[in-house]
Amino acid sequence: MTATKSTNTANTTKIGFKLNGKPVTVTTDPLRRLIDVLREDFDLKGVKEGCSEGECGACSVLFNGRMVTSCIIPIGAADGQEIMTIEGIPQTEKGKAIIEVPIACMFSQYPEKSLLNGVFISQAGDTLSRFSKVKANSIITKTLPPQSNVKIVVCDSIRTEYGCSSMTVDLAPGTKTTTDTLFLQDNIKPNMVPASTEFDAASSLKFFILDNGSGVNASRITAIMNSDTLKTVFDDYTLTIPNKCKKECNLFIKAEDYANNKAPEVYWKLSTEKSVTTIKGPFSTTEGNK
Repeated sequence: MTATKSTNTANTTKIGFKLNGKPVTVTTDPLRRLIDVLREDFDLKGVKEGCSEGECGACSVLFNGRMVTSCIIPIGAADGQEIMTIEGIPQTEKGKAIIEVPIACMFSQYPEKSLLNGVFISQAGDTLSRFSKVKANSIITKTLPPQSNVKIVVCDSIRTEYGCSSMTVDLAPGTKTTTDTLFLQDNIKPNMVPASTEFDAASSLKFFILDNGSGVNASRITAIMNSDTLKTVFDDYTLTIPNKCKKECNLFIKAEDYANNKAPEVYWKLSTEKSVTTIKGPFSTTEGNK
């Protein structure tokens, strides 16, 4: 197949490339836009003129398997290359693109407790598709119109410390794209609070350690009363430690979640009088080290 359309310039050259799987040649000005050659010389009208600036994606073609905007590429760059337009691509819902997005919550110990909501947004800000109430470690599959710079935003509505995460992808016509895994990350520190401000002096002390993200890592909890390291038991958000304070004590508790976020470095002041231990705080560890 050879295009014979003449041009009105002496600066012409013979350019050969593979178009939609077939070898072709065209003799033309090598600086002509690829979109013009495809539409005018090869009558491939599926390549549309849009913004003429390489932004909207209406003129997208596959150039050696990579999606490019043909309105900003000179035909000379196609010499010896392979180009595929929408006419040469096996049709998927009339040239639409399939996208698969694996999504996961990084370091999560409770993926079954996550409910993920998300949206696909065009470069112009239009909503292309939504999904909701999806478990973590799932794959989202959508069929969308081909275009550049589609933004995917995913948020965890239950494990709120994971917040939201996003990525941007290009969708070529008639193709199936599987993205890298879109990870939501827990960047929030665990918090702790005593279960009560007063305890029976003969009973254990209890603290709640709260983390609505990757979860508290029980193996990373330490409790130090004055200079003594205490035994810790953590279950169902509750930390239990023996009460060894006989009079005045400082209690330091260190904790972190599975995402390695450390709880704030604070301590509590304990005071035992008669049969009651009172807890005050938290206080800055800087103050406690003075």
